[in-house]
Amino acid sequence: MFSGPLGDDFGKFVSVIGIIDAFSCVRAEIGDFVAFVHQPFGKLGLKVSGGVIGCNGYTHARYIVAAPARLHPASIAFRRMWQSDEHILLAFARAAALVLKMIVGHLLPTGSKHVLGTADMRSIIAAIFLALMAIPAWSAALAEPGTEVERITRASALGSGNGAVVISIRSEIYLDEPLDVYFLREGGSITNDADVIRFVRKQGFLAFGNDTLRFKIRAFQVPAGTYRLVAHGMECPKIPEADERCLIEEPGFLGRGEVSRPSRGYGEDAPSFEVREGHVTIAGDFALTSRNTIEWSEIPAEEVRSTERRFARLQRAPDPVVPESFRLKYGLFPRSYEDDRNRRY
Repeated sequence: MFSGPLGDDFGKFVSVIGIIDAFSCVRAEIGDFVAFVHQPFGKLGLKVSGGVIGCNGYTHARYIVAAPARLHPASIAFRRMWQSDEHILLAFARAAALVLKMIVGHLLPTGSKHVLGTADMRSIIAAIFLALMAIPAWSAALAEPGTEVERITRASALGSGNGAVVISIRSEIYLDEPLDVYFLREGGSITNDADVIRFVRKQGFLAFGNDTLRFKIRAFQVPAGTYRLVAHGMECPKIPEADERCLIEEPGFLGRGEVSRPSRGYGEDAPSFEVREGHVTIAGDFALTSRNTIEWSEIPAEEVRSTERRFARLQRAPDPVVPESFRLKYGLFPRSYEDDRNRRY
């Protein structure tokens, strides 16, 4: 069906020149444009999520099934296909380089004017096409559970009744959507958004591969109280209770399907930290592991030093209370979107 010779004209958007390597064996890299345009169309019929629980699943979990914002089926299919790939960025880089070359050629008196050829125009059109298909065609925004806390950069920005919380959120699972990590104030209820604070970590827009293993230390102002880790999730319409997971209903070309998201609720034995008015709490690093669990570790001194310096005039609140079972044990290793595609969490 899509076997025409059109794809052969594109080749690779970025050419790598140089075969000889003095230090290691190399092989020629073959550019396959079929994987760039033809194969995605041919695979659209294979994008339905299966219902089999694999070895990475958790068969005793309770699942929340919900439909978040409405997305066009084409948009979802293309987001899934291109999220872990460099093709979109390479297309944009190629298109931008061509346009820049043309502009410079016209501005500089001695410059050689560059006239866009057929191949150049195809690159630019492909970049625009993929960008449009990767964006939701329409959406209906839903209120997210919990309260996203306000970030601050200096001690003087701290409001009355609040303390500063220094925290890092990481993930070794590729985040195709923002990761929410929820903490419940002592004495509150997870059904009351005012009692739950939410910290968010997103995949870098211009990152190649998974960039969420890097420490991202931020300071936030949080109302005084003791907060306990209660859940993590992606696109969850409610905060998962203990051992609860989220299944997201999404439309597809062959009907609606359920997409499993990294998510889990935690019990009373989860890590907690205390926030005191006018104090700074070093809450530590909370990382989503490939086991679909949030595990805690201390933020390395060299990573947190600059943030501590900005809040040095504030007194330190007590250290977080972290049970041994929640401490990071095996380190973090970057996973790609392909590693966990169609996984049942």
